[in-house]
Amino acid sequence: MLQLVDELETLILESNLKIGSNQPKLGWSKGITLDTNVPWIRFYDERTPRPTEGWSLVLFASQDASSVSLGIGLGVYRGTKKRDTVKYTSALLDDTAFPESVRQRPKLGATGIASSYEAGTPISITWSEAQLADLSDDAFIEELKEFLGFFDDVLNRYPPMKLEGKVAQLSGNWLIQFNPAIWDFDALLQAGFEQFSFKIGYYKDIVQEDDPIVIWRSGARAGVVGIGRVVSGPEDRVADDVTSSFYKVEADREEVTTRIQVQVETVFEEPIPKSALLELLARNNILTAPQSTSPFPLTEDEFNGIMRLGGLQSVKSAKIGLDDLSRELLLPQDWLESVVNEIKARRQVIFQGPPGTGKTFLAQSIAQHLADGHALIQFHPSYAYEDFVEGFRPVRHGDGFSFELKPGPLVAIANEARSKPEQTFVLIIDEINRGNLAKVFGELYFLLEYRNEEATMQYRTYGETFTLPENLLIIGTMNTADRSISSLDLAIRRRFSFVELTPDREPISGLLSRWLQQNEMPQSISKMLDYANSMIQDSRVKLGPSYFMKSNIQEELEKTWNFQVFPQLKEVFFDNEEVLDSLTFEAVVRATGTP
Repeated sequence: MLQLVDELETLILESNLKIGSNQPKLGWSKGITLDTNVPWIRFYDERTPRPTEGWSLVLFASQDASSVSLGIGLGVYRGTKKRDTVKYTSALLDDTAFPESVRQRPKLGATGIASSYEAGTPISITWSEAQLADLSDDAFIEELKEFLGFFDDVLNRYPPMKLEGKVAQLSGNWLIQFNPAIWDFDALLQAGFEQFSFKIGYYKDIVQEDDPIVIWRSGARAGVVGIGRVVSGPEDRVADDVTSSFYKVEADREEVTTRIQVQVETVFEEPIPKSALLELLARNNILTAPQSTSPFPLTEDEFNGIMRLGGLQSVKSAKIGLDDLSRELLLPQDWLESVVNEIKARRQVIFQGPPGTGKTFLAQSIAQHLADGHALIQFHPSYAYEDFVEGFRPVRHGDGFSFELKPGPLVAIANEARSKPEQTFVLIIDEINRGNLAKVFGELYFLLEYRNEEATMQYRTYGETFTLPENLLIIGTMNTADRSISSLDLAIRRRFSFVELTPDREPISGLLSRWLQQNEMPQSISKMLDYANSMIQDSRVKLGPSYFMKSNIQEELEKTWNFQVFPQLKEVFFDNEEVLDSLTFEAVVRATGTP
């Protein structure tokens, strides 16, 4: 598939093909799940950034590989049903602005998802296997040129259906629950399967492919057992053979109902208990309602909270603009733009500065601007290659265990980025200097410098290689007050760009003052910080403004100083009692005239 995509990109460049005035972008999917095999490659521009939203020009392979179709199709929209898609796209079948020879739906296969692709694609041409063998590059390019013209006309004449009402406010994160007395999830995993079909009752017209799924087990051993992702559906059908084989009772085996196909991405060794979720979820009825009412919508905060409880801290980004980011962070837009451009160009950047300069918060905020998805991990002295890249982990099989190769966060997000080349992903490594980097990174030293080059991994069989895709960006954070920065060797320093965040230089130097002004708080708090920093000569250990940037700082000012700021000052002036005496809360209040 990747070879074909590369060949198509070359043809597009050589033929100077355009969508409107832009060179088309390419996205693709192998289309392989338990109930479908419809590979596709889509051509699109910035007006249709997602395969599930808006019109795309798509090259489909039929399920039996007997034909290939080139068509213009409408992605599956939240808030719309298959019959609505059929109704909306049917208008094109009668539109004489397009040649009669292309006003037809392709024939892709018998399963539900193939049928959905057909329903959403009212304009197409099809080549049989024999015709495709005789099709020259020049003939294909001419057909593609014609369809790119049709595509632009469709976008202009048939604007995509709009979201309405509260469905537009849903985050696209879901929780499903299963009853272990009816269906055995653990046995399915132990048998080596990682997909299952699941019937849903509510929101069946809103759930869409790529939505994250929290998997909840009810009963005596209740808890979140894993995280998955919707890979196909919703479709009206019976449970697939794999899923139904793990039913403990006959219920649901032959029932035709709306189902989604779920890919299991993470299984927790210890499920997240019900008690932890009761504190996190605002609507506790989620955990007591019957399975048929699944899926339950989760807010971004709820979903990310569950991920943190599971130790993943992986989030789905909703991109924000650079101007909004500047207003939110109170940082100059031109400075943010220069940082973003450096991250895009270099692909590996480290934010370094003393505590309280907002390194992690800035990294997460920029990731939300740049990425379609990002994940955060934190290095520490015991962090190993097996924790970061991949390693063998124990997996329970009945009463025993075996060791299986499991991906770490780096391999997991790299695989996702590689499968979605039209999207951008960011991996944030907090406290990057606290790990033994030579041990943790291993052969990645090479891959950081040579993206898309192949490298042999130490736990893989000979000949099985790994690459770091171009669309995966890495942002590290480093505390310059930490003595472990000496462990950051020259090999790593050469592969990363560094962004300095120091309290005595812009844009951090005036940040607290801007924040206090925005929140209508006295500037005297900023004077206290400036006074303390004036005593510190080394910029690497000066105090950052984040200590004071909290809504209740006026009530908590003395406590913040005594229990957070002053201990940091003790680290800096451990051998100078005279200076420390001048930096107690009472002394600084007197020196700055703070009310």
